[in-house]
Amino acid sequence: MALIVPDWLRQRAEITPTRLGLSTDDCKLTYSELDSRVDAAVTSLRQRGVAAGQHVGLRAPNSAAYVVAVHAVARLGAVLVPINTRLTEAEVAWQTADADLAHVLDEALLRELFNAPRAAASARQFDLDAPHSIIYTSGTTGRPKGAVLTYGNHWWSAVASALNLGLMPTDRWLACMPLFHVGGLAIVLRCAIYGITADVHPRFDAAAVNASLDAGTTIVSVVSTMLDRMLQERGSTPFPNTLRCVLLGGGPAPLALLARAIAHGAPVIQT
Repeated sequence: MALIVPDWLRQRAEITPTRLGLSTDDCKLTYSELDSRVDAAVTSLRQRGVAAGQHVGLRAPNSAAYVVAVHAVARLGAVLVPINTRLTEAEVAWQTADADLAHVLDEALLRELFNAPRAAASARQFDLDAPHSIIYTSGTTGRPKGAVLTYGNHWWSAVASALNLGLMPTDRWLACMPLFHVGGLAIVLRCAIYGITADVHPRFDAAAVNASLDAGTTIVSVVSTMLDRMLQERGSTPFPNTLRCVLLGGGPAPLALLARAIAHGAPVIQT
């Protein structure tokens, strides 16, 4: 028997319409505003021939438009395939064929979708067994492999994360790793499921990340090299007590780095 959940962004827009859903350098959207832009993007994608079941590539840097496209592809019923922006044209061509992409949305097209005229509301339910996205491995030992992640994979990962970290309605989760990476994409989806703010940065910049944390962002996901740069940039300044969690991934962290982070008041949790 299929396990069905509501469109998580639409449900969140109905429950907390005025709560800040997305924050970037140049854009702040409440959940209601984010939901409306996703509806407009869905209509625009349909007009461009994008249909349910098709595989749709996203090849663009982090932005508010990227987040809108992630939700729009899901609402349309297509399968999201994030493309690493560092790939060569030959590598992109191979991945396009391997993933059977019907469409590839680039940065310019994402901007058009983001600014599309308002459209009638559209939403659907999500089958947790259905494919949501295909995430490619780095291919360090051969050709990259596409891992199919279902709605259930993302949903239960979000549930497990909430049980592990706890959850506050005032949480803000900072995404400074690429959204084509599963770690970045997971933040966008979890924020919509939880109803908290996704604080999306265009790239990792230690000073910008520290400024966001000092301004009240409560959760950040980084790897060891990123945390090291953040600590160097902070000097002797401790992290604010509003910072609830520094999720540290990318493999085992050096003990010296963990000791420095703890001395700065960073609540580090290794993933």
